[in-house]
Amino acid sequence: MSACCQEPASPRSSTPQPHNSRSMRIDFASLQLFVTACRRGSITAAAAAHHIAASAVSRRLAEMEAASGVTLLERSKRGVAPTAAGQALLARAEDMLRLADRIDGDLADFSTGVRGTVRLAANTSAVTQYLPDDLAGFGQAHPDVRIELRELVSGDIVAAVSDGLSDLGIAASHVPMPGLQSRPYRQDELVAVVPSAHPLAGRAAVRMADMADLDFIALQGESSLRNLLQAEAARLGGSLAIRVEMLSFDAIRRMVAAGLGITVLPRGAVDPYLDRLAVTALAIEEVWATRQLMLMRALREVLKRVQDEGGFKIGLVYSLRRNASRSAFSLAVRRSGRRMRSPSTWRRLSSSSE
Repeated sequence: MSACCQEPASPRSSTPQPHNSRSMRIDFASLQLFVTACRRGSITAAAAAHHIAASAVSRRLAEMEAASGVTLLERSKRGVAPTAAGQALLARAEDMLRLADRIDGDLADFSTGVRGTVRLAANTSAVTQYLPDDLAGFGQAHPDVRIELRELVSGDIVAAVSDGLSDLGIAASHVPMPGLQSRPYRQDELVAVVPSAHPLAGRAAVRMADMADLDFIALQGESSLRNLLQAEAARLGGSLAIRVEMLSFDAIRRMVAAGLGITVLPRGAVDPYLDRLAVTALAIEEVWATRQLMLMRALREVLKRVQDEGGFKIGLVYSLRRNASRSAFSLAVRRSGRRMRSPSTWRRLSSSSE
């Protein structure tokens, strides 16, 4: 291989010598060069990515090795690869750079008027049915607060809140939530969804026993809805016959309309599409067909409320709970067929949703 194609030689000619200082000081620029060189397997490629000379990159990396007292990169004519020590540094360096990027983003938010961020994890049911309107209302009232919304299955939501990766979570109530504070958010009515030409389509309601032996279309992964249906099928001595797995409610609806099977979905994720798709929604005469969605946060968040600058997290909690109360009020009005007559009735309904 010609000299022009070889990796730049290290300015040092020997293995790094142990240093006497207690700590190693590394600037972020050198750390970024190290990470890029590892990712691309080449000092030359790292130099091109950062628009500096390859010799300058080689010198910075050599200085890191001298400061640490260990060899971080194995150099060859084919490029570079991290040593065992380099692998350890690479993992930490990537974490540090991600944190630095987040700090930059947070400071940029402040420079543009954003005063805080709330990280919210929610299941598909909440994301598709309730959160668009709820978060839109919160955003209008608090334009200086950014909402980071992640759609996860309920088990992962609990883990995210417990581990501090999300400030708030919304998940189904039958999922264990150890160490978390939770309050009711919304109620889901689950319905059976069948093709319009299906033998069950002419019925007003069904039970799990009517669906147990039929081909099901379900969400992929460990979703709380899928786990609930599997548990109910097992209680009847059978198993859920899952024929197709999809990633979204929309895809599931379309598969049902195509005649590939039946499913169970929240009514709010079905009713708006009944006039567009060849499907029928049937009531389910089972206790589990009405499920509670819970708004949760870690108990430590209650203790650290003073650290919630501006009260953004607490504000979103109250906003979502208030919307849930209003929803309970509206639902009661629709079910009773009359308007509520007194503020006391409103207060009773609101407290029932707490």
